[in-house]
Amino acid sequence: MTAFSPSELETLGALAGTFVPAANPARVATLAAQGLTRAADPAQIRQLRLVLRLLEQPLANLASGAGFARFRDLDLPARERLLLRWANSPLVLRRSAVNALRKLLTF
Repeated sequence: MTAFSPSELETLGALAGTFVPAANPARVATLAAQGLTRAADPAQIRQLRLVLRLLEQPLANLASGAGFARFRDLDLPARERLLLRWANSPLVLRRSAVNALRKLLTF
Protein backbone atom coordinates (compact mmCIF):
# COMPACT_ATOMS: atom_id res chain seq x y z
CA MET A 1 0.00 0.00 0.00
CA THR A 2 1.09 3.53 -0.74
CA ALA A 3 0.40 5.84 2.17
CA PHE A 4 -0.06 9.53 1.54
CA SER A 5 2.17 11.91 3.48
CA PRO A 6 0.63 14.52 5.80
CA SER A 7 1.65 17.19 3.29
CA GLU A 8 -0.06 15.36 0.43
CA LEU A 9 -3.20 14.92 2.55
CA GLU A 10 -3.22 18.67 3.28
CA THR A 11 -3.00 19.44 -0.41
CA LEU A 12 -5.72 16.90 -1.18
CA GLY A 13 -7.82 18.60 1.52
CA ALA A 14 -7.21 22.02 -0.03
CA LEU A 15 -8.35 20.62 -3.36
CA ALA A 16 -11.46 19.11 -1.75
CA GLY A 17 -12.22 22.46 -0.12
CA THR A 18 -11.86 24.15 -3.48
CA PHE A 19 -14.14 21.77 -5.37
CA VAL A 20 -16.73 21.51 -2.55
CA PRO A 21 -16.31 24.44 -0.13
CA ALA A 22 -19.10 23.20 2.16
CA ALA A 23 -17.42 19.81 2.68
CA ASN A 24 -15.10 18.83 5.51
CA PRO A 25 -11.84 18.97 3.51
CA ALA A 26 -9.74 16.83 5.86
CA ARG A 27 -12.39 14.11 5.97
CA VAL A 28 -12.83 14.08 2.19
CA ALA A 29 -9.06 13.93 1.69
CA THR A 30 -8.69 11.06 4.15
CA LEU A 31 -11.54 9.06 2.60
CA ALA A 32 -10.21 9.64 -0.92
CA ALA A 33 -6.68 8.62 0.06
CA GLN A 34 -7.93 5.49 1.82
CA GLY A 35 -10.07 4.50 -1.15
CA LEU A 36 -7.23 5.06 -3.60
CA THR A 37 -4.77 3.14 -1.47
CA ARG A 38 -7.12 0.16 -1.38
CA ALA A 39 -8.36 0.16 -4.96
CA ALA A 40 -6.20 2.16 -7.38
CA ASP A 41 -3.26 0.98 -9.39
CA PRO A 42 0.03 1.94 -7.64
CA ALA A 43 1.21 3.69 -10.82
CA GLN A 44 -1.88 5.92 -10.76
CA ILE A 45 -1.28 6.73 -7.11
CA ARG A 46 2.32 7.70 -7.89
CA GLN A 47 1.07 10.03 -10.63
CA LEU A 48 -1.47 11.60 -8.28
CA ARG A 49 1.17 12.10 -5.61
CA LEU A 50 3.39 13.78 -8.20
CA VAL A 51 0.58 16.20 -9.09
CA LEU A 52 0.00 16.95 -5.39
CA ARG A 53 3.69 17.72 -4.92
CA LEU A 54 3.73 19.87 -8.07
CA LEU A 55 0.81 21.94 -6.76
CA GLU A 56 2.84 22.66 -3.64
CA GLN A 57 5.79 24.07 -5.58
CA PRO A 58 5.64 27.89 -5.39
CA LEU A 59 7.71 28.24 -8.57
CA ALA A 60 5.30 26.02 -10.53
CA ASN A 61 2.36 28.05 -9.24
CA LEU A 62 4.11 31.29 -10.14
CA ALA A 63 4.49 29.99 -13.69
CA SER A 64 0.75 29.17 -13.66
CA GLY A 65 -0.09 32.73 -12.66
CA ALA A 66 -1.10 31.94 -9.07
CA GLY A 67 1.73 33.75 -7.37
CA PHE A 68 4.71 32.38 -5.47
CA ALA A 69 2.86 30.22 -2.94
CA ARG A 70 1.95 26.64 -2.20
CA PHE A 71 -1.52 25.64 -3.40
CA ARG A 72 -2.83 25.07 0.11
CA ASP A 73 -1.66 28.55 1.16
CA LEU A 74 -3.69 30.29 -1.57
CA ASP A 75 -7.10 31.68 -0.72
CA LEU A 76 -10.16 30.04 -2.28
CA PRO A 77 -10.49 32.41 -5.28
CA ALA A 78 -6.79 31.97 -6.14
CA ARG A 79 -7.07 28.16 -5.86
CA GLU A 80 -10.13 28.26 -8.13
CA ARG A 81 -8.30 30.39 -10.71
CA LEU A 82 -5.31 28.05 -10.67
CA LEU A 83 -7.50 24.97 -11.18
CA LEU A 84 -9.40 26.71 -13.98
CA ARG A 85 -6.09 27.49 -15.69
CA TRP A 86 -5.12 23.84 -15.39
CA ALA A 87 -8.55 22.70 -16.63
CA ASN A 88 -8.18 24.88 -19.73
CA SER A 89 -4.47 24.23 -20.24
CA PRO A 90 -3.14 23.17 -23.63
CA LEU A 91 -1.27 20.44 -21.70
CA VAL A 92 -3.35 17.28 -21.64
CA LEU A 93 -1.73 16.10 -18.41
CA ARG A 94 -2.87 19.21 -16.54
CA ARG A 95 -6.42 18.91 -17.84
CA SER A 96 -6.49 15.20 -17.01
CA ALA A 97 -5.16 15.82 -13.50
CA VAL A 98 -7.82 18.41 -12.69
CA ASN A 99 -10.60 16.21 -14.06
CA ALA A 100 -9.39 13.17 -12.13
CA LEU A 101 -9.07 15.14 -8.89
CA ARG A 102 -12.48 16.75 -9.34
CA LYS A 103 -14.12 13.37 -9.91
CA LEU A 104 -12.30 11.79 -7.00
CA LEU A 105 -13.07 14.54 -4.50
CA THR A 106 -16.67 15.19 -5.49
CA PHE A 107 -17.76 11.54 -5.65
